[in-house]
Amino acid sequence: MLNDDWSADAKSLEVVDDFRRRKHTAVLAIAFTDIAKSTEIREQLGEIAYEDLREQYDEAVRAIVESDDGGVVVKSTGDGVLARSEE
Repeated sequence: MLNDDWSADAKSLEVVDDFRRRKHTAVLAIAFTDIAKSTEIREQLGEIAYEDLREQYDEAVRAIVESDDGGVVVKSTGDGVLARSEE
């Protein structure tokens, strides 16, 4: 069963890639992140500790998004980011 699923996924990728080449298009992905319950966390940790945590979060997300020239963080939303990646 797993092999059949993989085969179907591979075929789907081939179809998408063929369409992209013929139409001169690219695949674009947009992602939004958000720290769940950020207001509660801020109240529990205090302003300074929360900002330290949020900065670490932003750095980690940026490193993941931008790894292997895969994408870019477009905007920080305070407790998350808007990122995009393209083929």
